[in-house]
Amino acid sequence: MVKPVSIIFMLLFAGSQPGSGQSRGTSILDFGAVGDGKTLNTAAIQKAIDKAASDGGGSVLVPAGVFVTGTLQLRSNVDLHLEIGSVLKGSNRLEDYSLNARVVGLLFTQDAENVSITGQGTLDGNGDSFMELTKGKKIEHAGVMWTRQKERFREVRQGIGDGPVVPKERPFQMIIFSDCRRVTVRDVFITNSPFWTLHCADCDGVVVSHAPRHPATRPAQGRPQPAQNDQTPHDVRRPRL
Repeated sequence: MVKPVSIIFMLLFAGSQPGSGQSRGTSILDFGAVGDGKTLNTAAIQKAIDKAASDGGGSVLVPAGVFVTGTLQLRSNVDLHLEIGSVLKGSNRLEDYSLNARVVGLLFTQDAENVSITGQGTLDGNGDSFMELTKGKKIEHAGVMWTRQKERFREVRQGIGDGPVVPKERPFQMIIFSDCRRVTVRDVFITNSPFWTLHCADCDGVVVSHAPRHPATRPAQGRPQPAQNDQTPHDVRRPRL
């Protein structure tokens, strides 16, 4: 028989894990976010993130619904937690992806620590909005000159072949962590990236776990970039230096 004290301890321990489905945190709804699939929520969600950071950290909760957003910046000690049924969807307007007057992607985080994206919701980069889906992209000469097929490499005889399709002007890497420490991406479903999907640049202590990515039908849709990581079927880790 398990002692009551042991049960209480296990419940407390389980509730203390970041991204374990806890209900406590800062809801983006409290800052005016609307999950109708139309309203641009960049300012509201960023306010929720900044408030959590100013309070010393915590979870920013994205509830069920489709929340359209432009570029967001995560902060130290903040967990962006996507609850079941939630979709954080990139805007279809390029001008909504800007940071310091330059084009970036959906999530751009720099010089942060103890930062995470968790939960069983979806990050949707809305990549189809930035592609000519009916046009096959011709590989330029520099990209084929060393191949056996030369100019016939990935030749498209009709339709779009096996891709890639022609990209329009588009946001850059969908998720970037740059010069960050202790980064976790866990359980979220990441899909429809308009560029590389996840890029961790000069980061230490990175864990990507059980975060499925939609199989790319176009090379432009997503290229995970966990630099210098050891990889298992379910986890990518870059240990702290």
